Amino acid sequence: MQSHYLLRRISPSGQIETSRRGKGFEGFSMVLDNGPQAMPETRRLGTICVPEGLDRPPLVSIVVTNYNYATFLRTCLNSIVRQRYPSLECIIVDDASSDGSVGIIRDFLAEIDPAFPFRLVALPKNGGQMNAFHEGFSESKGVFVVFVDADDCLFEDFVWTHVRAHLSRDCTAAMTCSDAVVVDGGGQIIAGLRRGRAADPGTRARLSDTMPVECRLVAGWQETWRIEDDSMTVTEPPAPLRYVPPAANFERDWIWTSTSAVMFRRNALDIVMSDRTKGLRISADFYLFQFCHLIGGTVLVPGAHGAYRRHGANNFARDVTLSHLTVTGSGTGSGKGFGEMWDLIRAEVVANGDFLHALLGRLPFIGLLTILYPLREYRTARRALGGKSRANGVILFAQMFRRQVHVARRRLGRIFG
Repeated sequence: MQSHYLLRRISPSGQIETSRRGKGFEGFSMVLDNGPQAMPETRRLGTICVPEGLDRPPLVSIVVTNYNYATFLRTCLNSIVRQRYPSLECIIVDDASSDGSVGIIRDFLAEIDPAFPFRLVALPKNGGQMNAFHEGFSESKGVFVVFVDADDCLFEDFVWTHVRAHLSRDCTAAMTCSDAVVVDGGGQIIAGLRRGRAADPGTRARLSDTMPVECRLVAGWQETWRIEDDSMTVTEPPAPLRYVPPAANFERDWIWTSTSAVMFRRNALDIVMSDRTKGLRISADFYLFQFCHLIGGTVLVPGAHGAYRRHGANNFARDVTLSHLTVTGSGTGSGKGFGEMWDLIRAEVVANGDFLHALLGRLPFIGLLTILYPLREYRTARRALGGKSRANGVILFAQMFRRQVHVARRRLGRIFG
C-alpha cells in the first residue's frame, strides 16, 4: 500500500527527495511507504498525506500572450517546457502579430513532443492585452491560471512553487505573486528584484500595522547567487509566505510584481473577467490584480521565480532601472488610465453586488466598498451595498471614515516625516 504526498519530502539531512509515477517530471507527488515507521517521519517533516486515488495535482493553465515579440518567443516557450510540474497546459495567443511570430510558434510546436499540451490561438485582428487574456482563458481548463507575457520567462520551479503556496494549509487566496529578476533585451540580469515598492519598508509597515488586519507571515528565505562559467543561477531553500488580506492594502498600493509573476485561482477570474473588460488594451494586470485582491487577498511568495524583461519597447514599464523603488511601472505614465480602471472595478461590483455580498459575506463586502469609495461618495457606496438595513449603512460609514483618517495620517506622515 502506498500513499502520495502533495509536498516534496525533505530528508533529515536536508536533501529534497522527489519521485513520481510516470516520466519526464520531478518534484510534485511523493511516493512513500505507508507503514508504521512512515507516519512519525511524515509528521516531523510537515508533509501532507493524501490517500491513493486523491493525489492528482491540480491542472495549471499557462496563457502566453504575444504581440510582435518574435525575438523573445522561444526563450519564453522553452521556459514553460522546462517546468517541473506534472499537470499543466499552455495556450499561446498571438494577437495578430506582424513580425512572423505565428510561424515561429508553429515551428516550435512542431519540434516539441506532440504529447506536450501546447496549442496556438492566432487572432485575426489585434484586440489588446485583456482581449487576448479572454481568448486564452476561454480555451483553458486549469484550476489555476498564469498569464505570461511573451517577452518574459519562468524559472523551472515557478509553477511548482505557486501551486505549493496555493495549497498551503496556513492561507488561501485569490492569487499568489512571486518576485522576478529584471533582464534586458539581451538576457543580461540588471536587477535582482522586480516587485519595487512592495519591498519598501514603508509599504510593508502600511500593510502590517494599519486597520485591524495584519499581513500574516506564513512562511521567507535566503537567496544564494552562484556564477559558473558565463551563467548565473539562484537557489532558494523552502521559505515563508506572506498573506495580505484585502483590508490590509487599504491605500491600494501596488504590492505585486508583473503579469508573468502571478498565479490566479480560476474562480476569481470567473468573477472579474466579464465581457465589459475586453477593451483594456494595456495594463490589464492592474485591473486583475486589484480586483482579485479585493475579493480574495494575495499570498506574496518571496524570491524570484521568473524573469521580467525590460527591452525598451515595453508597453508600460519603459523607465530605466535605478533602484527597487523605481523598478515597477513607468513614472512618466504610470497613472494614465488607472482612474478609469477603478471606475470599471466599481461598475463590476455594482453589477454583481448581490452575488458578491452573498459570496463574501456582509462585513467583507462592506470592507470592499470601503476601499473602493472615498468618504465623499458614501451615498454611492450605500446604494452599491443595497438593502435597507440601517445598521449596514452605519457600519459602512464608520469604516469609510476610519479609512479616510488612516489615509490622511499616512500621507501627512510622509510629508512631515
